[in-house]
Amino acid sequence: MEKKSFKAAVKADGDPGEFKALVSVFGNVDLQGDRVMPGAFTRTLKDRGLPPVFYSHQWQDLGSLIGYTTHAEETKSGLEVEGKLFLDESEGARIAYAAMKADVLKEFSFAFDIMQSNSVTEDGEEIRELADLDLFEVGPTLVGANPATELIQVRSKGAIPFKGTAVAAEDAPWDAAAEFAKGDTDDLMAMCAWYDSQGRDGNGSIEKNAFKLVHHRADAGHPVVWRGVRGAMGTLLGTRGGVDIPEGDRGKVYKHLAAHYEQFDKHPPEFREYDDAELKTLFNVDDRRAREHRSPRAPLVV
Repeated sequence: MEKKSFKAAVKADGDPGEFKALVSVFGNVDLQGDRVMPGAFTRTLKDRGLPPVFYSHQWQDLGSLIGYTTHAEETKSGLEVEGKLFLDESEGARIAYAAMKADVLKEFSFAFDIMQSNSVTEDGEEIRELADLDLFEVGPTLVGANPATELIQVRSKGAIPFKGTAVAAEDAPWDAAAEFAKGDTDDLMAMCAWYDSQGRDGNGSIEKNAFKLVHHRADAGHPVVWRGVRGAMGTLLGTRGGVDIPEGDRGKVYKHLAAHYEQFDKHPPEFREYDDAELKTLFNVDDRRAREHRSPRAPLVV
């Protein structure tokens, strides 16, 4: 049996104890040299059904059985699960839930056996491609194996935490409006820095306009683009135009974007407001663009 861990969080708009997690990401190589392939969970979900929720794989301790999954499906991004913790029955579940809400317990893990895999060599490194897995359980844990995973937010309005996707060439062209248009809501959760999960359509699905500060491409793997990061940071910190998000989330969005600065070996600007002259110098955002993007629904084009 093997284990892998990914970032996750409680559902923004669900009942107490509910969570929603992307527990496996398709297509990228994790820190263990594995790549989970689309379809890897199709058979096991059909044959074994929905997995239980254990804290950190502690099967020997019945108290670590803290919940159950209510839904699991393969999306474009990976395996997404929904579930509920035993808040009324388990002290461990209550602690885990409180820690997840506080962004202290940020990652989810799953235990599995490999039924089918293939080895490939890329850039001199051997990669194990996992094509068919037996899924035994999922649950919150402390340490993750895959840096390119997605956090599904705790809050109804919240910053989307940083994830270490591939990095586009620093001089790569950028058209945020075009990338925004190409992405669906699953893509935008990986492409943007903030969203409002209460912005829903008549079917209860999150609307695209709920997402803001796009800086990743809609392509597979969602590579981050420097000009998008710089533009998003300028929009966040600008005194004119800017973006309409709660003050309590601005610092979290800043940390997200600052982490991308580090990916490009650049120092992030100080976390404060910048006037128009400073925006031109630091972020290459002109007055026309600032005026165009005062609407909280419009993505920045840089």
